[in-house]
Amino acid sequence: MIMKDGNVLQSSTTVGPFIEGTTLSLECRSTGGKPAPEVTWWNGSESLPSRLSTTEDDLGISNVTSSTRFVLSRGDLGAKLRCKVKNNAITKELVAWVEVDIHVKPSSLEIEGPPGPVVAGDTVLLTCTIEGAKPSGKATWYNQSKIVEPQPHSSSELMSDGTFKTVSQLEISVSRFDHQGTFYCKGTNPVVQQKGDVPLLKSTDLEILYLPVVVAQPVGGLIVKETKEAKFFCSFDANPSNITGVTWYKDGVELVNGEDQRLEVSGSEVPTLTIRNVSRTNRGLYHCSLRNTIGIGNATNAVDVNVLYPPVVQVILLPTSVNEGDNKSVTLVCDIVDGNPQNLIRARWYKNQERLDELTEKEIIWQNLKRNFTANYSCEGENSAGWGDRSEPKELIVNYLPGPTTVIEQSPPAVKGNPASLECIVEDLGRPPATAFRWEHSSKVLPVTIQKLTIASMDINTIGDYTCSAVNAVGAGPAGKFYLSVEAPPAIIDYLPKMNGVPYDAKTISMFCRIECDPLCEVEWFKNEESIKDSYLYSIQKSILPADESKGYFTSVVSTLKWNMTAWPGGSLDRELDNANYTCVSSGNNAGPGVSTSSEFRVEFPPENVTVSVEHIDILEGDVPGNINCSAISWPPSEYKWKFSSIIIGHSSQLSLNYSISRERAGTYECVASNRHGKAVANTVINVMYNPKCTIYQDGETVIVCQAEANPDIVDFTWMKNNETLGDHSVEETTRSILDLGDSRLEHFGKYYCIVNNSIGESVPCMLELTGVVGTAGWGPGFGDESLIIIVAVVAAIIVVFIIVVTIILMIVRRRTHGSGSPKKNTYDGDPVYQNADRKENGSPVAEPENKPMYENMTFHQKRPKGNPSFLTNNESMACDDLSLPNSGAKPVFRKHTPTLTFAKEGNYINETFQTRHK
Repeated sequence: MIMKDGNVLQSSTTVGPFIEGTTLSLECRSTGGKPAPEVTWWNGSESLPSRLSTTEDDLGISNVTSSTRFVLSRGDLGAKLRCKVKNNAITKELVAWVEVDIHVKPSSLEIEGPPGPVVAGDTVLLTCTIEGAKPSGKATWYNQSKIVEPQPHSSSELMSDGTFKTVSQLEISVSRFDHQGTFYCKGTNPVVQQKGDVPLLKSTDLEILYLPVVVAQPVGGLIVKETKEAKFFCSFDANPSNITGVTWYKDGVELVNGEDQRLEVSGSEVPTLTIRNVSRTNRGLYHCSLRNTIGIGNATNAVDVNVLYPPVVQVILLPTSVNEGDNKSVTLVCDIVDGNPQNLIRARWYKNQERLDELTEKEIIWQNLKRNFTANYSCEGENSAGWGDRSEPKELIVNYLPGPTTVIEQSPPAVKGNPASLECIVEDLGRPPATAFRWEHSSKVLPVTIQKLTIASMDINTIGDYTCSAVNAVGAGPAGKFYLSVEAPPAIIDYLPKMNGVPYDAKTISMFCRIECDPLCEVEWFKNEESIKDSYLYSIQKSILPADESKGYFTSVVSTLKWNMTAWPGGSLDRELDNANYTCVSSGNNAGPGVSTSSEFRVEFPPENVTVSVEHIDILEGDVPGNINCSAISWPPSEYKWKFSSIIIGHSSQLSLNYSISRERAGTYECVASNRHGKAVANTVINVMYNPKCTIYQDGETVIVCQAEANPDIVDFTWMKNNETLGDHSVEETTRSILDLGDSRLEHFGKYYCIVNNSIGESVPCMLELTGVVGTAGWGPGFGDESLIIIVAVVAAIIVVFIIVVTIILMIVRRRTHGSGSPKKNTYDGDPVYQNADRKENGSPVAEPENKPMYENMTFHQKRPKGNPSFLTNNESMACDDLSLPNSGAKPVFRKHTPTLTFAKEGNYINETFQTRHK
């Protein structure tokens, strides 16, 4: 076995990793050999120095340990260290081996760059290759002494000797700043770092060709006065450095040689531009562009040539206009528009071409100006280059209010309903001239801005003070005032109603009219065009009402006419003689003629003699009845309503039932005529006739009832059974027919039909199917004719057997009774007596078992039910119990339950189960 540091190593495995230069110690131990084996260490075919240690027991068996110790180097990469054991007892030596994993530092680093010069802006690829490293090497790039960020990605490749080859490529876009620059590649791996060795480092130098980098001089610019000389030049850096062309620019525009004789271009080593007799037009930014074999380089800056010249000024007014009396200030500024320098040393001011005081400041501030300050103002300015020309004049305007006004009325007087005009007269329109006028009425501004105010229609609200003022941009001038009065021609405010009336027995009667007139007018009353102011039958009252601005009324006269009923015959009115036309008439005034209003007076009474066009209508169901008209005598005229079943169905005198009438719409239709004094009624009866409709049901066991609904209700009944007409077995009671079957027999089973006739037509047949047979409790299940014969035969046989069994039982009972010597007395609890049945001694009934239907068709006595059928409410039926007797089988005893009848209906009816009601 192979051991290291006392730990057993598995054969055929890898140990490490170990850094090159590390001393490795291994032991190989062999046990149990005799004679003592030979233990040796090998690295490939090379024997390694070792030290043996042997121990031997009493049997001569030896344990041998071989220890080897050596320094690892790059030559041991991938080495397999073998321990071989052999002695005379084995023919093939024993071998155990381990592979040593060794980490080594890079063995070489190479850097490759461009083979010659490159042009600025090109992309250059630098390659750094690191070989012989394990683990793989790491390449780090430097530009001069500064690390490159970000570092490019490296790729590593495993070589045949177990080391790695690492390649890192740096791609850069070069500029003129990289000219004669050095790029370094540093190669290292963890072994270098752990051993503290110096990393591998190599460099490459770049030569960059670039176009001229130009700077215009002087950098701080050039100041020169007009008519003087200006000179400036360009410095540059370029590779190659020889300049093959020079171009000058002013404000970005190329200067062409020969166009301006004042310009002179000279020098290639130091390109220079000279301007003679400088003018203000030469002011600007100058730069040059230089050419070499790589290209053209433009100056990165420009020389600012500052040419000094006298100022060009303008006047600024702030504001250009003010209002007189506003106490606002006005600022006049002599502002420099052009000139160099821009600051003024002095300024001269002019008003309408006349010079004002000379000032050193360029601003004048005036406050609370009067209208005479309105003028044109101009100025001159001086800077270090001298006095400039006078500016263009600017106008300062001082505005003021319009003068006072006078208001006059055109075409007086003003009359209600007619137009009126007022005019506003003003002499001084102000500055700027007034273009609008402000009208007010009773301190309320009117929506009128013209000089003439026209009121389309005069009324109570147009009376009062009117003021007018001329308005310009400054405001409204002093206002003139005028009071406008209005007259009102007679006009009716409250008309007499066109129709008027009261009941004949009214005790208080009056009517009034109200007439507007200013100046006031007189009012007179007429009856049928004759004045009644002196009649004792009437009295007239007069009152004056003041103007009502809320309603727009001027002063008005109210005249009230009252009937003196105590002076009328009988103290009441006559409905014919006292009908008349009454008129209220006014006189005229200065504003217009008189007016009048009339009323037709009628004596009123409630509706009378209400009639309908037809009082009774017979109509077939489904037909459409004609119109019905209603009329009445009354005053005022009646209003009409039609009612049916207390529901209003019409609101006019004519009732139109424009639909097919049904039986539900038969009845009394009421016409109600009414006015404010009362109402009266007239009726029309509509009789809707229709075919009969029947309903059939059973009343008791043997009685069938056919109930009819018809109009007319005089009807005939026809009974049929199984398509055969029945004879005189029925009794008719108005709208129903009663068919009595007499008793419950098998021949009564079948379908019963009832047909009803009246004068209109025939009903749809109604049907009742009676099914079942006569049994112990009434009707039982029904059978056909052939089945019935078989059932009767079976029943007869069962009865005979039953009689024999009962006879035998009676004989046995008697014998036992005689044998006991004390016969027992039968007791009954009120149950009906059943044929051929005995009772148990304790009174409990004995019923036949369910598997013996021989007693189904036996007839028992029971009371006959009466009354109409009702729905079944429980599961009552005929039932029997078993009573076991010793040595004699079952003795049947029956209990009484409510009998049940089953009916099947056809037509519009569903099957139902009915239960007879007992007394």
